[in-house]
Amino acid sequence: MFNRGPTSDNRPPELQNLFQPAPASAEPGALVTPVPQPAPMAPSPMPASAAEAQAGQISSGALRSPRPRASAAEAQAGQISIIGADLMILGEKITVITKARLLVDGEVRGDINGKEVIVGQTGRVTGTVAAHSIEVHGHVYGAVKAQAVTLHPTSVVEGDIFNQTLKISEGAVFDGRVRRVKDAREVEPILDPAMISNPPTT
Repeated sequence: MFNRGPTSDNRPPELQNLFQPAPASAEPGALVTPVPQPAPMAPSPMPASAAEAQAGQISSGALRSPRPRASAAEAQAGQISIIGADLMILGEKITVITKARLLVDGEVRGDINGKEVIVGQTGRVTGTVAAHSIEVHGHVYGAVKAQAVTLHPTSVVEGDIFNQTLKISEGAVFDGRVRRVKDAREVEPILDPAMISNPPTT
């Protein structure tokens, strides 16, 4: 009896794994066909926003629900006007008038008149803000006049508030007086430029 040592397999590499020796429990001389291995599964596609965050294109905080902001569709449809965070409007006797919704993320040194005005967290207004509805997330230094006024937790207002309904969230900073008007005309915004250029004489 002679013991056979390890033998080398001279078959081409693509044929070496085609058949394997049978396990010890199988009949002598039997060959076993290998079971095909499943192909590795590709990773599930990542949502675009998460992929951008991992790539560093957006901050991870942007994936969380942000504060309410204007959509691009609203801006394109002319339903909202935006003063961006990189924009500053200043001068003597400046008045901003809009008949659409206005979002202020930049700085305005002058008065604002509109139907609905939102001062964003980065927004800063030094002057009177008058509208049918005003929401403040940022800073306002001047009078606030509207039928409905809302001060959010990040807001800072230094000036008097004239309103019919007022909501002040916990965390808001307010330094001034509050006057509740009985007639909505007292806080009506001026949306006609001619009325500002040539105010009526009394």
